[in-house]
Amino acid sequence: MTLDIEKSAAPLMWMERWLSEPRLRRYLDVCQGDFARALELYEWNLDLGAALMKDIAYFEVALRNAYDRMMRERYVEGGNWLLDDQSPVNRELPRKTRSGSVRDANALNRIDICRDGAGILYIRRLLGHSF
Repeated sequence: MTLDIEKSAAPLMWMERWLSEPRLRRYLDVCQGDFARALELYEWNLDLGAALMKDIAYFEVALRNAYDRMMRERYVEGGNWLLDDQSPVNRELPRKTRSGSVRDANALNRIDICRDGAGILYIRRLLGHSF
């Protein structure tokens, strides 16, 4: 069923509120104004994105684990690479700002990674602790 956008204000209104006009327009343009086909295409796109996210999630975990393994091998002898003084996380990382000044991009990392009195590692920003 093909609906004319000019004659079908009700479907257009809820679809625009739901998806936003610019996003909806892309799907309607591809489907020559057919609302039903535009929604099917949008659903197909969501399904494709969901399928890809599963693989991306697996890759992200594998990448983090590989990074952690490399960091432990390179910077730690039995400790945690986040606390190793030679770890890149604990070194200054000078970066130019838009204004042209230079700041240390790692400054917050060094503040947020610490140990409590019992030697337990905390990442304060993630856990919401303030020491």
